Amino acid sequence: MSTVSEEIGVLDRTSRPPLMGAAAGRYAWAVLGVVFLAGVAATLSQYEVPPLLPLLMQAFRVDLAAASSLMSVFAVTGAVLALPSGYILQRLGARTAGVIGIGTVGLGGVVGALSGSFEMLLVSRAIEGLGLGLIAVVAPTVVALWFPPEARGIPMGIWATWFPVGGVLMFNGAPAVASWGGWRAVWWLGAAFCLVSLVLFQLVVRVPASGADADRKAAAVRRDMSPTLLAPTGRSIWLLAGCFSLFCISQGSLNSFYPTFLVSRQGYSLSAASTLASLQMVAVICGCPIAGIVSDRLGSRKLVFTVALLIIAGTWRFPFVIHGWQIPVLLILNGAISAAVPTTVFAAVPEVMSRPALVGTGMAILMFGQNLGYVVGPAVFSRFVQALGWTGAGYACLPLTLAAAAVGWFVRVR
Repeated sequence: MSTVSEEIGVLDRTSRPPLMGAAAGRYAWAVLGVVFLAGVAATLSQYEVPPLLPLLMQAFRVDLAAASSLMSVFAVTGAVLALPSGYILQRLGARTAGVIGIGTVGLGGVVGALSGSFEMLLVSRAIEGLGLGLIAVVAPTVVALWFPPEARGIPMGIWATWFPVGGVLMFNGAPAVASWGGWRAVWWLGAAFCLVSLVLFQLVVRVPASGADADRKAAAVRRDMSPTLLAPTGRSIWLLAGCFSLFCISQGSLNSFYPTFLVSRQGYSLSAASTLASLQMVAVICGCPIAGIVSDRLGSRKLVFTVALLIIAGTWRFPFVIHGWQIPVLLILNGAISAAVPTTVFAAVPEVMSRPALVGTGMAILMFGQNLGYVVGPAVFSRFVQALGWTGAGYACLPLTLAAAAVGWFVRVR
């Protein structure tokens, strides 16, 4: 039976002779570090808006609903590219596809920094979203290639922190940078980070080579995949993506708007609100590797993410009614528990795909679900706030999280 590296690794035309034994193990962790850095570069762009949302609303004279489109358009373009990105990965190879993704995010950052209108800023966000959509498929696929299934939980747990790490850096750093050089300085800083990660990605990242007959196997895999890109494994991968999409609708809304809530309703300064909101992401960073260890030890992905979703659902009555010390406590608990969801969902993708060559396509379907959630979440939540108030909008996220748990339970995965 062919391995993941045999079926997908051959598709990277830049592959070099295979590493063996301990050298391969050490290189796997080096690859993980570089693709993680690439993911953080993308999420710095994803999260450059939430901590500066009040400032951007004032600078461009737009209301909350219009400003929320800065988050939604990012996700729209990611969703549009998500499914094709699996095919792009197969055709171009991991390194080329990754370099294109990182470069696109950096280009979007430059366009954003030079924007003179709200419309141009929206265009820059769309460009950044295209790059993130590609990175989000390439990076976890490369991680899956370098680590065996029985030991994949921990590296996937580390990879799953890419979003919160970028969020923590931006939530804590963006207000300070903006106070020094204006909001444009934040965009320039993100573009510079992309440049550094692009160089490292080009130098380090490759996939395991599979032998002298790589070209023959690559052609065979491409021919074999072409009729199956739209429906690779039946319902499980789509259920997994649906589960993750519902989770992202609710959790993405909290991440996007909680700093604005703290400023407008609790009286926090922009800097203090962003720092406080980032506690949730710090907890995610700590929780993801732990969730990976627990998942590997239990031998179950589905049990971990389902239980986590049920617990999160019970917390939605609190975020917009608590005060003082209760806020950081809730944010830390929410982050620690929610960390289990992306960790185990990403780790489940290679296990629900029918053939190893389709792991990249599975990741693309999952990212389609994630980006769809981030499209719907900010747009709907901002209107719920306007119609129902902050507390009512929070209550509306409870059934969404319960639905995520219900959908996820029907995924056929251990």
